[in-house]
Amino acid sequence: MSDQNQKAYESSDAHFRAIMWGGIVLAAIMIVAFVLMYGLLGHFESREQATATPPSPLAEDRPLPPEPRLQVLPEIDLKTFRANEDSLNSYGWVSKEAGVVRIPVDRAMELMLERGFPVRPEDREL
Repeated sequence: MSDQNQKAYESSDAHFRAIMWGGIVLAAIMIVAFVLMYGLLGHFESREQATATPPSPLAEDRPLPPEPRLQVLPEIDLKTFRANEDSLNSYGWVSKEAGVVRIPVDRAMELMLERGFPVRPEDREL
């Protein structure tokens, strides 16, 4: 082949009619799909409304979620937690009226070793 017969560009244009019909068919398919989805969602919604039970009037009071909840002030929570832990290592009253006191854990363990652990009375045979 000679250099004159080779072209560096396309010798024919794109087929406008084929591109136009392809776009029309694609748009028609999209419209049909949208209409079908709209109808299907309407069907699902009406079916849900028909089978749904009305909410209880007591359901408006929502209970709090279980612990642990979101900490608003973690620094204060940590200080409170550490203060409660430190109170386990000190002497103090739990309830003066009932005569209940608090002693450090180490001292309580020493007393239990000295005095012994409480034992149940032996079972009597009937």
